[in-house]
Amino acid sequence: MGLTFAFGRGGTRPPSVTPDIEAPSAPTGLTASSVAQTTLTLTWSASTDNVGVVGYDVYNGATLDKTVTGLTTSITGLTANTQYNFTVRAKDAAGNISEPSNVETVTTLEPIVDDSIYIDPTNSASGRNGTIGNPYNSFVESGIVSNTTYKLKSNTTLSSTTPLDLANTTNVFITSYEEGDRPIFHYQGGGTSGVNYNNTVSSMLANLDIMGDLSKSIMALIQSYSGTNNTIYNCKVHNIRQIGPDGMGIRGGGTNWKILNCEVYDCGADGMYLVGNTNLEVGYCNIHHVNQDYAGAERGFRSIGMSAPGDGIQLDGNWSNYHIHHTTIDRTDAWTGNKFCLIQSSAPTSNTNSYGLVEYCTFKTRADNNVGWGIFAGFGDGITYRYNTFFGKTAGIRVAGPASKNYLIHHNVFKECTSGVGIAYNEGSPLNTRVFNNTFYKCSLRGIWVDRTTVIARNNIYYPDGAGGVGLHSYGGIGVSITQSNCCFENQETIGNGGQGDNAIIGNPLLVDVINNDFHLQAGSPCRNAGVNVSLTEDYYGITIPQETVTAIGAAEYNI
Repeated sequence: MGLTFAFGRGGTRPPSVTPDIEAPSAPTGLTASSVAQTTLTLTWSASTDNVGVVGYDVYNGATLDKTVTGLTTSITGLTANTQYNFTVRAKDAAGNISEPSNVETVTTLEPIVDDSIYIDPTNSASGRNGTIGNPYNSFVESGIVSNTTYKLKSNTTLSSTTPLDLANTTNVFITSYEEGDRPIFHYQGGGTSGVNYNNTVSSMLANLDIMGDLSKSIMALIQSYSGTNNTIYNCKVHNIRQIGPDGMGIRGGGTNWKILNCEVYDCGADGMYLVGNTNLEVGYCNIHHVNQDYAGAERGFRSIGMSAPGDGIQLDGNWSNYHIHHTTIDRTDAWTGNKFCLIQSSAPTSNTNSYGLVEYCTFKTRADNNVGWGIFAGFGDGITYRYNTFFGKTAGIRVAGPASKNYLIHHNVFKECTSGVGIAYNEGSPLNTRVFNNTFYKCSLRGIWVDRTTVIARNNIYYPDGAGGVGLHSYGGIGVSITQSNCCFENQETIGNGGQGDNAIIGNPLLVDVINNDFHLQAGSPCRNAGVNVSLTEDYYGITIPQETVTAIGAAEYNI
């Protein structure tokens, strides 16, 4: 009997299968990045395969570290300051393995040595050694020496009758540790200062709440008569009372000082009294409730009325090259009075004060507490005030003094001030004051006044809006010289006795929304393309000048 063989259900032979024996190509471009003490990231370019790559084996030396499907991976668990050799191989579904990629040799970073001194006022454990596990409980216990970082625990209060003394030290950093509110250093002693920065070099206070005690007298909470390259950053400075004429938040002098992101308030006198500074920077600060000796008896101050000294910031002595920016000085509270938001003063014979820039700041005043000008500039050569806003019922900027010259005041907004800019008067005649592209809105008396000196005014908007003020008022006197052109006056009655000058615009400037402080020009404004070139490049809002054919009149261009 013959035999019959059936192949498959239909009696046909199945197709033959050729095995996959071709390996993928080797990965290329293996690169390490984000190298730290114990971690790094590896990235490479894809391999190719006749069927398809299904994964990549990542090797640390000869040891398989992991298998991944993508083209990047994080490596963890490494040892600091150690050399590693990484390679990557591709594989397909049949188990074929490629040749290795290039070798990426990496040395991890050196270990982080935490030699900071930790301070926790609540720590009562024995054997305190300043480590994070057993911190000291005061700066008295730790001492302060050069080249050391000190960290005060957040959400704690360290009360001390001993000042924080950084005098004659170098490279000291005092800051906070752990999450939470700034730690409070509450100085409860009297004398000169709560924090002594005299002759300190390259040191910083950061992320602290530094407060005094209103029951004790003190000259300044933070004080320095000299020092170089020092910084106060992100600190609160408050509660400063003095029986005498002082009681200041920060009283400082020196070279390359920076005071940044700080809030200064509840001061009997000045928020900051900065004397003899070179290359000073004050930025992103909020200064309020200063000169509380004016009327602050119920708040623990003296209440001595108009004899109370105290400004938001006072520059004194022989200063040069300062930069004050993005800072608010608010003199509108009920207890402040007299003096100024910012004053530049000096000895009458000083001629060394030069170069300064005040920009992107806000100055607030009120009439019923007799606060003076937002800025009083008694001295200085080559000072620029730009992109600032002046709110309030008193005046904006006063430039005076025989040592004052070459001031440039441009692209500022003066809203509801009595006067915007005043030049000269009894203190002497400044030279070469230029007032360009400002917006004077509802200045009840005048936008600019001039007395016995010279001024060049161009591209300004004067808009009293029925308040009775005028654009520019000349008091006359010997030496008066007014050059004015391309300014906008609301109507003929608002021109003033300084004259309208050349190329004047008479009419409503059509500001977008003054109530909400939008001082852009509306599309139909007569101030568009109506200014004269004064070689300035940005307006109040940072818009490039000109936006259209020529510069606009006023602090803001038409925003296309």
